[in-house]
Order: sequence, then structure tokens, then C-alpha cells
Amino acid sequence: MCCAFACSDEAATGKYEHPFMKRPNMGFLQWAMLYCSIPIAWFIAFKHYYKHDYDVNCIKKHPSYMTGKLVGRICKPISLRLAKIEAKKMNITFNDLVLGMVSKAFKQYFVAKGDDSKYITASVPFSLEAIPDKIEEYNATNNFASLILYLDLEDDFGTACSKVKKTMDWMKKSLLPFGTATMVDFYSWAFP
Repeated sequence: MCCAFACSDEAATGKYEHPFMKRPNMGFLQWAMLYCSIPIAWFIAFKHYYKHDYDVNCIKKHPSYMTGKLVGRICKPISLRLAKIEAKKMNITFNDLVLGMVSKAFKQYFVAKGDDSKYITASVPFSLEAIPDKIEEYNATNNFASLILYLDLEDDFGTACSKVKKTMDWMKKSLLPFGTATMVDFYSWAFP
């Protein structure tokens, strides 16, 4: 995502609003405390993953793998500037707004197909790296964890956005991203 922004037309002009949530770099003691919490973080990650049943719906008919005919669609473009203004009005982040749109769109699609699923399982990238201040400092790395997000499907856009905000705020403050990232690092080291 950072790399895509760094290559965008908006970034090339030099006149842009920073698109990502900024947080300070973590100090040595913060990292040390995080690494001491690995066992509990792994427990939280496993508990989060296994607390829901496997998805079976009109798109994914088998619990373990994708089935059916997958058809991609190109959606209408949205204005980043106007979407950010709307997100600020609703007191949510841009990502919460986009996930709210996804929730409502899937709900409408599922209702049209006669499917009464209440949620879908989505994979959301989450990086523990600090986001640089200058475009020149961006680098293309794959250092992120893919978090499991159980996205509630809602007819009402406002309700969808508020549920997404609540879930994402919990994820950002929990040990889940760190637990998932360290599990991925461990498995990539142990099973190259």
C-alpha cells in the first residue's frame, strides 16, 4: 500500500495529504515487552481464528477451499479526497469507510443470491513498520501480517462503518497483529 501510494500521481505532485495513520516508532523496551508476550499473542491469534466457523456461502461453497466460477469486476472509481472528507464527518478512518462499503455491497449481493450469511472472512494486511514521512523514504517490502477479519454484512452503511471501526480499533490495540506477524516469521524461518 505504501509503495502504491509512493508511485501514485498524487504523491508525484508533492501536494498531498498523508494517506496513512501515523504512529511513533517503538522503543527498545516496547519491542522487548512485545517479544515477551509472544506466547499470549499466539494464543490470541489462534483463538481469534478458530472462534468462527468456516465460510460457506454463495461465493465459497466449500469450507476449505474456493469453489465456483470467480468473476472479477472493476468498480467505479471514488475520489480519495471526498472519501476522506466523508470519513472525517463519520469519525472513522478511510479504511473503515472502504470496509463499510465492502460490507454493504456484499450484503446486497448475498441477498440478491438468496444467501443469508451474516459475515464473511476477509484478509487484511497489517504492518508493524513505521510509515515514513517523506516519499523518498518509502521502500517496497513485504513485511506485513495478513490478519483475519470477520466482516459483518450490514444493509445500513452507517452501521457497517461503526461495526468495522469497533473491530479495527480493537485489532489495532490488541496483540493479534503482533501474534500473527511473529507466527508468520516463525513458520517462514522454521519451514523455508
